[in-house]
Amino acid sequence: MEFNRYQYLSQLVSGTVKQSDKMHVGILGMAEQVGRMSVMLREYWYNDVNMDYVKLVDELGDMLWYVSELCQGLNIGLETVALNNLAKLRRDHPRKYGKEGEVTDG
Repeated sequence: MEFNRYQYLSQLVSGTVKQSDKMHVGILGMAEQVGRMSVMLREYWYNDVNMDYVKLVDELGDMLWYVSELCQGLNIGLETVALNNLAKLRRDHPRKYGKEGEVTDG
């Protein structure tokens, strides 16, 4: 699925209209999801609780939704964020990417 298509489809369930509300919901929702995933990982690492990968994938999906909501509030396409991040990774880790951006053994 393309990022911008995901962003469009995710807006079908958004309860916000104003850009400022989308920004608030997005950033606060991301904070909540980080907290939930942190608890899951803490329990796994320190308390020998089995990792519930289905639940973790659900939480990661919720995080993606909140990132999309924040991007919508900022008038930024989710694909722009993804492409910008890949460009940054290529700059920051040039030995891992070849001239065309392919991953190398470097």
